[in-house]
Amino acid sequence: MSNTSKRFISVALSSVLLIGFLSTVQSVIDGPSSTKPAVKSSSSPKASVEAKKGRAEYFFNMLRDPATNRIPEGIRQRELAFARTLAPRPVLGKALGTADGIAFNWKEVGPTDVGGRTRALAIDHTNSNTIIAGGISGGVWKSTDGGQTWTLKTAMDVPLSVTWIAQDPRSGQNDTWYYTSGEYSGNSGNDQGSVASFFGTGVYKSTDNGETWNKLASTQDDNPTAFNNDFDFVSKIVIHPTSGNLYVATNGFGISRST
Repeated sequence: MSNTSKRFISVALSSVLLIGFLSTVQSVIDGPSSTKPAVKSSSSPKASVEAKKGRAEYFFNMLRDPATNRIPEGIRQRELAFARTLAPRPVLGKALGTADGIAFNWKEVGPTDVGGRTRALAIDHTNSNTIIAGGISGGVWKSTDGGQTWTLKTAMDVPLSVTWIAQDPRSGQNDTWYYTSGEYSGNSGNDQGSVASFFGTGVYKSTDNGETWNKLASTQDDNPTAFNNDFDFVSKIVIHPTSGNLYVATNGFGISRST
């Protein structure tokens, strides 16, 4: 093969590689074809350079000495040395009155034979005997005798994935409760690849102290089998103690507020 032919092949291969590289760059700039951007952890190997840089700056600002704008020399060793001078923390389960523990006696109060982990639990502000609990695939349960007996309060024709329960703390509003639904990860110990998520269907509200529940229309999801709605996976709801505003944390969409 002549040197001219070799140079031609080399140039051609370089052109192909360059075109492929530019296509990749353009696809990154354009983003995924889906209307919803992919959400990645800043510690992911595929995270953007900007995200990794921002994470590094965050930890640097937490650890730096404001006077020198540098992380102090040997700070970790000094931290461990200081920790060894502190009194030991009480250890749960140890005998009461000993130097290393506080005693707690636990017993199961149910409900038994219910699917899913108990992820949500709240005690009535006005009556500590009233407890409302929610399972990740078991629905909402209520006890009015301190946990001795339980009654299922969610209908069987709605998804039973409960992630958080909150009571309105304002005076005169304690009969109002909310629960959120849908757990994105951690719902199955054998779930490899997030294929066994328990989809939620929004945020539910009770105005009769947890006896009956209705879904908030503003969180309605018409397709409970696809991740296509802000309220498919809701992690937490908080009620403002004076205004009653609702703050909801959702997976992939951030924090929403309702006034």
